[in-house]
Amino acid sequence: MAKKLTVTEERQALIDAAVASLGEAKDKLQELFDDLDEKRANMEENFSGTERYERFEAACSGLEEAIGEIETAQDTAQVELP
Repeated sequence: MAKKLTVTEERQALIDAAVASLGEAKDKLQELFDDLDEKRANMEENFSGTERYERFEAACSGLEEAIGEIETAQDTAQVELP
């Protein structure tokens, strides 16, 4: 029979699971960013300034911002409950 968790242990487990989920989301966004950033870098110079290139720029910028926000959330969620 498993030991029953205290309320604090249950809450900590929820926080730990949420932080793990954030990590998974960050990894997926980072993978997408890396793919788009590589494609953007491989675009010929004559494509820079085009609408397509600008969409790549905007997507990469948005992904970088989202990754940063997730990192902030992960750091903030690293709390020890009383």
